[in-house]
Amino acid sequence: MTREELAAQLDGSEYPLQLSRELKDQIKAAGLVVVYGASDDLMEFDGALYDEFGCYNGGHALLDAAGLLPDWENVKDSETEAYALCKRRPFTRSIKAIWGQGDYSWQYETDIPHVTFEIMEDGEKYCRGMVFELSALVVPDPAQVAEQLQKAVEFAGYMATAAEHYQTCANRHFTACDCEDPDQIEKTGAVMGDAYNALTEAIFEFRKRLPA
Repeated sequence: MTREELAAQLDGSEYPLQLSRELKDQIKAAGLVVVYGASDDLMEFDGALYDEFGCYNGGHALLDAAGLLPDWENVKDSETEAYALCKRRPFTRSIKAIWGQGDYSWQYETDIPHVTFEIMEDGEKYCRGMVFELSALVVPDPAQVAEQLQKAVEFAGYMATAAEHYQTCANRHFTACDCEDPDQIEKTGAVMGDAYNALTEAIFEFRKRLPA
């Protein structure tokens, strides 16, 4: 199940949104998170993250792959919990809950890649919810990123060689065209085409080696 498929399945649902146990299990297994509003003060999370965030009249929820971040007021008196919060804070993403604006009672803004869906109430738009992938919140390991970059740098040398070869073949082909020699034009054109395909493949492979 993709986020697009789930959003399409949920689109047009009636408020209050009620997910069956079977669907919840499918959403969790797919690593997806559903965000939607309830009442006038709650942002609900379901699926791979299961939680709720109090946001009367709107607010900002901070989260990472481990879930919602606790309020500072709730952890400041515990050295362990306060330290854990401080470690998580730089890597969090934000979801802004917007109450009572436009066509919806609830809608959301975030830079997390997502797909939206509508929840209806008595024929009227109630909430524009969203679906995102939990993996979008995972912070890459610095060592893994460094390793990926090193592989990309090493492969860049091969890509540069492929580019130089293509340029050489292209020059030979254009020279043949200037001389108007049909046989040479055909031969150098074929070689240039092969060189171009090799360069294109090298660029594609190089991009695959870049850190996500």
